[in-house]
Amino acid sequence: MLEEDVEFSLYDALIKGADPKKALVSVDKNIDLLVTNDDMLSFKFDVLLDARQFPTQKRSSLLKEVIEKIKMDYDYVLIDTPTSLGLIPGNILVACQDMIIPFQPEKYGMRSL
Repeated sequence: MLEEDVEFSLYDALIKGADPKKALVSVDKNIDLLVTNDDMLSFKFDVLLDARQFPTQKRSSLLKEVIEKIKMDYDYVLIDTPTSLGLIPGNILVACQDMIIPFQPEKYGMRSL
């Protein structure tokens, strides 16, 4: 599947309130992906600039609300995140129950952790 083939994405569920099930793509038996595209590049700006739709207390729980709508259909939900701090990783940390943090046990890796 190409990025331009994505009609509904995680962005639509997060920002527009679309049904996240529309953004699910089955890639194998019992494995689905909640797809996204380059619309996510503007996610932070869209959320931070619209204080009426996304008040401060709601900004970090957007992904959790989306996951709540689909989690009963799955045994596990795995989320991959970029190695940075900000609105997207913050949403992921709020949405998850457990986490795995891979890192190299070197000076700067430990410092970042």
